[in-house]
Amino acid sequence: MKLLLENWRQFINEEVVNSREDLISLLRDDPDQQKSLDMRKGEGRKSFGGVFKPGIVVDFDYGEFPDLINPADDMGWDFIIADKSNVDDDNLLPVGHFSYIEDETLWSDHEVDMPENVGSNHKIVLAKDAQISNDEKALLTRFFGPMWQFKEPEWYCDDEPCNMQEPSDEAVEEDINTYLEENGLTRDDVNIENVTVQDESLIKNWASQVSQEDVYDKMVEKICGQGVEKHVIVNKDDNSIIDGKHRFLAAAKCNLPLPVTYISVKSN
Repeated sequence: MKLLLENWRQFINEEVVNSREDLISLLRDDPDQQKSLDMRKGEGRKSFGGVFKPGIVVDFDYGEFPDLINPADDMGWDFIIADKSNVDDDNLLPVGHFSYIEDETLWSDHEVDMPENVGSNHKIVLAKDAQISNDEKALLTRFFGPMWQFKEPEWYCDDEPCNMQEPSDEAVEEDINTYLEENGLTRDDVNIENVTVQDESLIKNWASQVSQEDVYDKMVEKICGQGVEKHVIVNKDDNSIIDGKHRFLAAAKCNLPLPVTYISVKSN
């Protein structure tokens, strides 16, 4: 039966791609793969592992590579199209992914049967020329964020995660706007202050707040070598970190001065 299936796949030009890493490598080398769009943004519904019944409306274009088979479910690998890209664009490249949590206890606690091999059923995010903005990332993160069955997203550029923007005032402003939007605030509601912090104990306190999940040592080492060029963002009201986990870690590890943007809510 297995041989018959392999022969059939060869006949219809299907290829089994065994891992997410293999798929990403293949797509980077040859992005011109056949794509089948299952649903348009706002028009289709997904249960996402059987959790939502009925399914919820998707906030993006969603489909699969019919000729690239994921052995986890023997179906085409799933993809998500970044908001400013289109399925018909040339040079659609992988920029990140969303992955299910494969934990039977977690699924059982939510009274849902965990699908087989669900941890290998990744959703690959595609963007034209591998260009995806923070706003596009935020849109996807807000959609998947409340779902207990998904891990935090992973974003990448070339051979390393692309959680770092180019250091610029515009990049900091974009991060501030995202934070304010997510918390229902406007610029009129807050005080914003830019300072440089060299207090070692304070920096180590901030670094201690960083979750070790999705921390990339190569990125920390890179920042240690070049210095912290982009402001981190801190909630001054409770001294909690908002943005810049790798920069906090690098500043603490390598005793670097840390450019900080403080945000605090104005008192009435």
